[in-house]
Amino acid sequence: MKGQIKVKKLNDTGLYISEMDWDNTYICKENPIGNFVMVIEPLSGFDGGIIYFDKKTDGYLIEGEGYILVGRPDEIQKRVRKWKQEYAQKPFKHKEKKLS
Repeated sequence: MKGQIKVKKLNDTGLYISEMDWDNTYICKENPIGNFVMVIEPLSGFDGGIIYFDKKTDGYLIEGEGYILVGRPDEIQKRVRKWKQEYAQKPFKHKEKKLS
């Protein structure tokens, strides 16, 4: 799905992961607090693998292939670490676009 999040800076890999948060929507037996993180990555499934950005006064609004990871904090952190390692060696270019 298409996703947007606000970040402080752009990075070379195009992979963006939000801080962990919680929401009643994601509460279940395996996730009693409703922990989640949002992930944006450059996959070819969304607009040819492009991450779009819009410079704001306090950071950047970015848009790309979006996911929400839910579960126990340790499981989420493990998946995030693996994702970051996979993207560490993949330089990526961003395209500027007006985002709302």
